[in-house]
Amino acid sequence: CSEMYSSGTGLMAGLHEHLPHYPFSPLANENATTEDILNAARNGDPLGNLLIDEAVDGLLPVIVPYIGLLNPGRIILGGGLGLAAWDLLGERLTAKLHDRLLHSVFSDVPILKSEVVSSAVGAASVVWYELDRLAPA
Repeated sequence: CSEMYSSGTGLMAGLHEHLPHYPFSPLANENATTEDILNAARNGDPLGNLLIDEAVDGLLPVIVPYIGLLNPGRIILGGGLGLAAWDLLGERLTAKLHDRLLHSVFSDVPILKSEVVSSAVGAASVVWYELDRLAPA
């Protein structure tokens, strides 16, 4: 389940799991938040970067088969973590996908940051699309 790693909850679980091995991390306090993890990663903290790498690795089992089976025109990364950590996730995800997929399969699939902030808007868009598609001409 990618949500175990690629979410705020997943980052916090990873923090508690790995913290004993990183006692000098700026995240070594009981009040650390997801935002603190993102800022630590942006500032080069090894623990923060490990947690971001785990988040990227959590997305791969979902995205790799999706690309291989459906040949999408683009991948949109959104959600709370996807939007808050786009600068940390986007390039790393692209690099790992390049390592795992044939160049001919992945070369033309851009990974983009979602412009939709609320998942409710995305869900409503699907409904409107289907209503429009099913409407008589």
